[in-house]
Amino acid sequence: MIAKLAAIVSFALSLLGFQLGGTTWSNRITGDHGDALYSKAWAKDGRASFKCVESSSGKCWYTVFREGCDSDACVDKPIARFALARGGERAFTGLPGFRFCVARDAALPRPDCAP
Repeated sequence: MIAKLAAIVSFALSLLGFQLGGTTWSNRITGDHGDALYSKAWAKDGRASFKCVESSSGKCWYTVFREGCDSDACVDKPIARFALARGGERAFTGLPGFRFCVARDAALPRPDCAP
């Protein structure tokens, strides 16, 4: 419980511009009417946080693969698969090395994030 709270606090501080180490990702797809998808993620030492800032569909769909997964053989074995509503956040602890894809729809991506 304390680790989960620490991950959330760390992520919140990173959104305010405080660097606490780790890796930060920002995924953005823009269209004629602004952001079609805008997602942020952060990871350090097995902790990770994901935030759906904006999505034209109302949800950001995340698929989390293990780090070494780079072939279609991994598609049906993601570490996690979840959707967050616009403005939603989710934190993980005990997450090994990973890579992730985020999209506006529920279509299952390949590990290279191609639809």
